[in-house]
Amino acid sequence: MKTSASIIAVGIGLVVVASVGYALLSTPVESSTLPRVTVHKTPQCGCCEVYISYLRQYGIEVVVKDHEDLTPLKNSLSIPSEMWSCHTTMIGEFIAEGHLPIEALEKGYEERSEIAGIALPGMPSGSPGMPGPKEDFKINSLSESNDEGVRNYQLWLTL
Repeated sequence: MKTSASIIAVGIGLVVVASVGYALLSTPVESSTLPRVTVHKTPQCGCCEVYISYLRQYGIEVVVKDHEDLTPLKNSLSIPSEMWSCHTTMIGEFIAEGHLPIEALEKGYEERSEIAGIALPGMPSGSPGMPGPKEDFKINSLSESNDEGVRNYQLWLTL
């Protein structure tokens, strides 16, 4: 009987912790100036869901579009494969590839007349949506497509 009560108490404790965690994630930490964004991801991507929650923390309206395969989308946007991550965020026509911090999204969107997008390749430890200690985030700018339909990239910002 004591064991059942302990299991129930632990279960209730987990529900309370999960509820508090959800409330913290769904409460804006500060408002972002970004307009509505669209996150393209695969249905099974858990870190993408955490990234979406991160964006919503800043009061950003997020539209989620699931794709079985993101390759056609990334190719249509001319994102070089070495810049790919698990999801692609669009802010209007502006490309934001990967687990980008809010500071980079806002700065990139402000500079959108000069660059086509930004990319944080891979899934760096400690980036929004990814567990682990924070690494230096080497964020690249994406240029307009060249004659071959490929975007060039160069180091744009380190956070």
